Amino acid sequence: MSCRHSEGWRFTPNGAPIYTVSWYTGSVAGVGGTLIGTGNSINVCPNGVTTTYTAKVVYTRCDGVTITDYDDVVVSYTTLPAPTITPVAETCAGYNNGSVTINNPVGSGPYTVTIAGPAAASVVEANTAPAVANFTNLPDGNYTFTVTAANGCIYNGVLQLTWSPLQCCCCFYTCSMFWTGKWNCNS
Repeated sequence: MSCRHSEGWRFTPNGAPIYTVSWYTGSVAGVGGTLIGTGNSINVCPNGVTTTYTAKVVYTRCDGVTITDYDDVVVSYTTLPAPTITPVAETCAGYNNGSVTINNPVGSGPYTVTIAGPAAASVVEANTAPAVANFTNLPDGNYTFTVTAANGCIYNGVLQLTWSPLQCCCCFYTCSMFWTGKWNCNS
């Protein structure tokens, strides 16, 4: 017997499903696990740790036998790698010429970088990895920063801009002229 034409068949059930899906926390459903939902899919938020969820599927075969099956799903929680921070303090107090460069890790760009502190308002710059976010004309002080990746991962940190009198070239002199015609400068 030879076939000249290939045939394919697809069957689509009509009616309600003959299975149920229940979701549990933990690696063994029904034995100490907590029911967290039902249905084919579930949204979870692992709250900062890698978490195992178990899907319990119960269905009835055509011969009337009930089958129960379990499948573990591990949701890995990872943090965004720390960026490289390069702060540059003001050259003198009150000059508002400090800056910070936040070099984001290679990964899930573009990134949104926000800083907040003594500057008049928060600054937001989006950039694509690997790239840097530059913030300029900053006064000295304590800042917080947040790097948010496109995948939703977040890194929070703090930085400080502090000027040093040793780096400050702020020289102020009071000068007066005496009758002798010589200059006398007092700092």
